[in-house]
Amino acid sequence: LFNIYLCAQDLPNISERRLISDFSTLPLFFGTTIYAFEGISLVIPLHNEMKNQKQFSSKLGVLNIGQSFVILLAVSLGCIAYLKFGDNVQGSISLNLDRGLLSETVMSSVALAILLTYAIQFHVAVDVIWWDLVAARGPFKRMVLYEMLLRMGLVLFTFVLALVVPHLNLFISLIGAM
Repeated sequence: LFNIYLCAQDLPNISERRLISDFSTLPLFFGTTIYAFEGISLVIPLHNEMKNQKQFSSKLGVLNIGQSFVILLAVSLGCIAYLKFGDNVQGSISLNLDRGLLSETVMSSVALAILLTYAIQFHVAVDVIWWDLVAARGPFKRMVLYEMLLRMGLVLFTFVLALVVPHLNLFISLIGAM
């Protein structure tokens, strides 16, 4: 919401922007969009933990209402940011914002949120890998310790991967398109 507020300041006239980009960028757009909505690693555990699982995917269920809200925010931010920055918009809209107290606070908050919730994305992957590992090599005396080490190792691996892959945005689009 803060990004929408910051981008909505001093908007140029809509006639100054092209409404449709080059068709050569459409695959990148669709790949990134699909990737952004892939929350399967959180959707399945959330569904399994609900008391009334029928409320999850009904017409006005948790999934539909939640995704509708996310889509509304993402489309609003995307349109306003494109109107504000045009073709110069960066991969992360925060990189386009003027440096000020509010924008620095927003970027710091986003970084902190990613740092604190990143490992949650590994819930399903760790669950599968961990129990296969326990079946093959376990049981271990310190099960919780080794599971946490596995989680930390996977997180560190992906951080290193993000550092060494020069065009990660293209890779993300490729994965999203698969």
